[in-house]
Amino acid sequence: MTMPISTDLVMFLLLVIAIACGWLLGRFQGKRSATLRMGRDVLPSIDFLLAENNDGALDRLLDVAEISDEAVDLYLNLGRIFRDKGQTEKAIQLHQNLFARTDLSEAAQLDVELELATDFLKAGLLDRAERLLHDLIQEEGHTQDQATRLLVQLYEEEQEWLSILELHKNSKLQDLPDITSRISQAACEYAFELFSKGSFLESHKYLKLALKVNPLCARANIIFAQIAASQNEPAEAIRCYLKALKQDNNAMLAVLPDMVKCFTQLEDFKGLDKQLETHWENNHAIEVLVTRVKLLAKQGKQQRGIEILLTELFQHPSNQGFFALVEMVVNEKAVLNSSQLMSVYDILRRIVETEYKYVCRSCGFKAIEHHWRCPSCKDWANLTATI
Repeated sequence: MTMPISTDLVMFLLLVIAIACGWLLGRFQGKRSATLRMGRDVLPSIDFLLAENNDGALDRLLDVAEISDEAVDLYLNLGRIFRDKGQTEKAIQLHQNLFARTDLSEAAQLDVELELATDFLKAGLLDRAERLLHDLIQEEGHTQDQATRLLVQLYEEEQEWLSILELHKNSKLQDLPDITSRISQAACEYAFELFSKGSFLESHKYLKLALKVNPLCARANIIFAQIAASQNEPAEAIRCYLKALKQDNNAMLAVLPDMVKCFTQLEDFKGLDKQLETHWENNHAIEVLVTRVKLLAKQGKQQRGIEILLTELFQHPSNQGFFALVEMVVNEKAVLNSSQLMSVYDILRRIVETEYKYVCRSCGFKAIEHHWRCPSCKDWANLTATI
C-alpha cells in the first residue's frame, strides 16, 4: 500500500532542488565570468598594438579559433584607428585577415568588406576598392548605402563620369538624395566635356538626363544657356539663365558676366536692370548692385547710379560697394552735394566700425575688440593690431 506524501514534504523537496540549482548556476556563471575576465586580461592593449614594432602581437590577436560579432566590432575599431593614424598597411592586414575567415556572420562579413574597401581607397589602391564596392552594392544589406557613396566618390575622384551614369542606367545606385544630386552633376560634367568638343546634340542629351534625375539641377540649365550663347542665340541663353536662377538663386554670381553679355547683345538694358534690381532686393549680393550701377553709368545715367548706390550702401555698407562709388565719382567726374557727402562719410564710418582691428599671431583669428586670451586657440597675449 502506497503511503501518501504530505504537502509539507513536497514543499521541502522543491526548496532543496531550487537551492541546489541556484548554487550550480551561480558556480557556472562565476566560472564563465572568470573565463571572460581572463580572456580580457590576456588581450594586448590598443596602445601596445599601435606601437610600430608589435606586428607579432597583432598576428597573435588575429590567430584565434573563433571570433564573435561583438569581437568583430572591436577589431574593426582597431582597424579604423590604424587607418586614421596613417598605418594603412596594418589596417589592410587586419581587415584582410578577417575577410578571409569563414566563421563570421553575413552582417559582420559585409562590415569587414566595407572597411577593407575604405582601406584600399585610403591607400590609393583604387582597382581593389572598386571591385569590393561593386560587390557590396549588389548586396541588400546595411552597408549598401555607404558602399554606393564610396563608389560614386571613387569615380568622381577619377573623373569617370560615364561610369557613374552607367551604374545609374543599370539601376545599381541607391535612390538617396545625395546620390541623386551627384548623378545629375556627373551628367553635367560629361555634358560640358561634350559641349567643349562641339558635340552639342550629345551634350543636350546628358543635360536632359541631369534634369530628369534632379529637376532642381540649376547647372544643367546654365550649360544649356552657354550652348545657346555659343550658337549666337542670346534670347534662348537668357531664358535658360533665368530658369537656372529660379532653381538656385545662389547661382547668380556664377552666371552674371555671361548673362550681362546676352542682355547687352539684345540691347535689353531695361530687362537686365529689372533682373539685377530684383536679385539685389532678395539677396543683397554686392556684386549685383555694383554691376547694376556701372551699367547705368554706361547708359549715361551716372547720377541715377550714384543715388542708388548711396541709398543701398547706407542700408548695407560694404568695402566693395564704397570703392565702386569712389570709382564712379572719379571716372564720371560726378559732383556730390553736401547731403550726399554726409552719406558717404557715414557709410565709411560704419564700414570702419565693422572691420577687424586685431588678429591672433598664433592662429589668425580676427576680432573687432581686444582680447587678452584668444577666443579661438585660447592662447594668451597674442592678439596684435592690424595694419
